[in-house]
Amino acid sequence: MRISVAFIVTFILTSCANLSLNDVYRSPTFQYQDTRIQSLDWTSLDGVTNIELTNSNPYALPVTEIAIEIWLEGSPWLTLDNTAVDSLPASSSVDVSLNWGFVYNEILKQAKGAYDKGEADFTLHVRPTLNVPVLGPQTLNWQADFTLPVPKLPRISLSSWSLEDISFTSLVLNLGFNVENPNKFSVDGKDLGITLLNEGRALTRIGVPDMNLESDTSSKLNTQVSMSLTDVGLAVFDGFRKQRWPDAFDVEWGGKLSSEDLGMDLPSLDNINVGGLN
Repeated sequence: MRISVAFIVTFILTSCANLSLNDVYRSPTFQYQDTRIQSLDWTSLDGVTNIELTNSNPYALPVTEIAIEIWLEGSPWLTLDNTAVDSLPASSSVDVSLNWGFVYNEILKQAKGAYDKGEADFTLHVRPTLNVPVLGPQTLNWQADFTLPVPKLPRISLSSWSLEDISFTSLVLNLGFNVENPNKFSVDGKDLGITLLNEGRALTRIGVPDMNLESDTSSKLNTQVSMSLTDVGLAVFDGFRKQRWPDAFDVEWGGKLSSEDLGMDLPSLDNINVGGLN
């Protein structure tokens, strides 16, 4: 003969006068595990937050409703899928993965200070309503704080240039660059290169050594390039000869990026304009 959970709990409450509520019902517990970045580009990020819900009662607890929100810097921000879990099994734990993402400009609009400092403080709010036998609906409030970086594009700028040598047919340029990592995580660069352009036409690509930039740091990069009069044209050639950076002359850079701190590849840089220096 089947006996319902409600009957068992009712029997315990009515027949054991010395038992307290805690003897027949214990509130489930919430354990924040971690939040990981799954993928990112230079405009948006997708992450997953992992939590564990534990029901120590000898009977299952149906979840009739659950509200899951992520707050940004103390204010409501994202509402997540509320079908993550519909029941807490008896005497066991349930692992729940919550997928979510954001566009960096959304953080800029709501929390400019977080965007500027390169990382944002989040709070996960979980409010389940449980159908507890005899007691009826019981609503719990759980929360956990975590911090994530707000990725920014590494920057490179032409900081100096000079003529190393010049003749009637060719010239040699010394170029100095400043490479900056504005992020709260390390950035490693491989297969990096700097391309010189004249009126949008690529003239030459200069290979750059692999780089490792810790968070919030910058590094100097010096290189040398030789160009002929036929490469650059008379106007550009004459501009360099007169110690003036030609208006039609541009610099781009690109390469493969990764982050040891994040344990993942980052989006590659492709034809990022550096500009010139007058």
